[in-house]
Amino acid sequence: MLSYFSKIIPFVISFIALSVSVNQHCTAQQCETMVWSDEFDGSALNMNNWTYEIGNGQGGWGTGQLDYATNRNENVRIEDGKLVLELRKENYAGYQYTSGRLVSYQKQAFLYGRIEARIKGVDTQGLGFAFWMLGEDYETVWWPKCGEIDIMENTGGDPSFNIGTAHFQESWGHHYNQGSYTLPTGKFADDFHTFALEWTPEYLKWYIDDINYHTFDISEPINGYRPFNRPFFIILSVGVGGSYSGNPDAKTTFPMSATIDYVRVYQGAFSAFIEGENEVVEGDVNKTYSIDTPGATSYNWTVPVGSSITSGQGTNQIVVNWAGTSGDVQVVTNGSCGEKTYSLSVEVESQHTSDNLALNKPAYASSQENASYAPAYCVDGDESTRWASNWNQPEWVYVDLQKSYNINQVILKWQYAHASAYEIQVSDNAVNWNTIYTETSGDGETDDISLSGTGRYLRILCNQRNTQWGFSLFELEVYGSSTTAVNDIQPEDINLFPNPAKTSVTLEDNKHLLSEISIFNNAGQKLRTEKIKSSTQIINLEGYSQGIYFIRCKPKGSGKSLVKPLVITE
Repeated sequence: MLSYFSKIIPFVISFIALSVSVNQHCTAQQCETMVWSDEFDGSALNMNNWTYEIGNGQGGWGTGQLDYATNRNENVRIEDGKLVLELRKENYAGYQYTSGRLVSYQKQAFLYGRIEARIKGVDTQGLGFAFWMLGEDYETVWWPKCGEIDIMENTGGDPSFNIGTAHFQESWGHHYNQGSYTLPTGKFADDFHTFALEWTPEYLKWYIDDINYHTFDISEPINGYRPFNRPFFIILSVGVGGSYSGNPDAKTTFPMSATIDYVRVYQGAFSAFIEGENEVVEGDVNKTYSIDTPGATSYNWTVPVGSSITSGQGTNQIVVNWAGTSGDVQVVTNGSCGEKTYSLSVEVESQHTSDNLALNKPAYASSQENASYAPAYCVDGDESTRWASNWNQPEWVYVDLQKSYNINQVILKWQYAHASAYEIQVSDNAVNWNTIYTETSGDGETDDISLSGTGRYLRILCNQRNTQWGFSLFELEVYGSSTTAVNDIQPEDINLFPNPAKTSVTLEDNKHLLSEISIFNNAGQKLRTEKIKSSTQIINLEGYSQGIYFIRCKPKGSGKSLVKPLVITE
């Protein structure tokens, strides 16, 4: 139903349990079970199912609506075994129109099934009704990443026309997939029609009076994630004006109602799915996968090559020991509902042979959007913080591992503003870089990369943006084994102060390890070399412009050099 910002709900998210089955009508043909319904048969609204939304939201529920939603009987009521949502023209709470909005958030949520309602819509210009769903985790992942499914959107300005829409995020911003249906005769306000969504792990199908007018294939991840494989809650709402319905005019009729005879949810063989972890680590054992599908009497499971089913083959539940190959856990069932195939894609992460070498190590970048997105935030182990660059390309971020390592794995956890093309580079001195991995078609989310390289410094050189914004990285993780020689200089052996500096900096070498230092600018150009003659030596910086520089400290003997960053200010 258009933008997320039209659905601000003023309470905190909490656990939602799927409803217990309340009615059965499973047949060999349908193989379905009605797991929940509201028939609106009582004298009052069932508050175990619904919550009133009250107010005008942000900017007219985000779409510019002119109404104020209330919990009054004038706007929301049960009448003759049906739910009535009424639009009225009246002065109320500073608004000229009132309306009703109900949500099943925190009370009823569903993953897959047939979601169905019998509805009589609204009439005349400027008025609208919607029967739709929103991912229950919208408060944590935000819209549109949480996903939205509009089953019915009816406006009085085009009263015989309906659209069915799936909203989601793809790389960046709002994307949608949409179909439409027009009644052969009459209006949706003339009589009741049945609106339904059939939702499985493979597809979304929209129906009006059992006519399938649109299908959206959701079998593959969208930009590395699946927006429609999470529980959704139901919303029923009427409104006045806004970007979809348009404003009322002289012909608009008030009061005007949308009437809902029932809302029902069915689940069964068509919407069954495999339950189990879809992200595991190589070597994980005793991972359980199961399926609950009516009518099935036989089960034939398969898992990726190398992994093994240790028990349960032939039943509805198996136990798996995982090897290192990602792929599908799949089961073919047979029985009174026919032969059906179900799959669950499982990502296997490599078993780390070391700790994250980059965790809380010094990190530097070519730029940062502001102080809240400093490079240190991509090596802090917290996936709620991130490094973000300026809106340019290329940009880079690197981590000082503080000694040399043989590096065999890098994990990049991107935000949606990711690099579609980038290089992973290593260096012994943070000046000369060697590329050990190149990506030219990155799709964001998490990149778990096996590679081989040796160095103390690891840099991500971001060459191509996928959005108009900069580059944004939640976490940079590095794994490998140490190669540091005994006589290598350690970071704590050499001090530079003050840093940032203006006209000079003091180098402190209390262990008398250094033979000389060289100063490089941000582009890697050597500016000068200076012999070290004392344990405390002042280095003149006059004539250098403000910016980031690097001082390479060369040891006596055969040890590796140490690079220290230096910031010069005016």
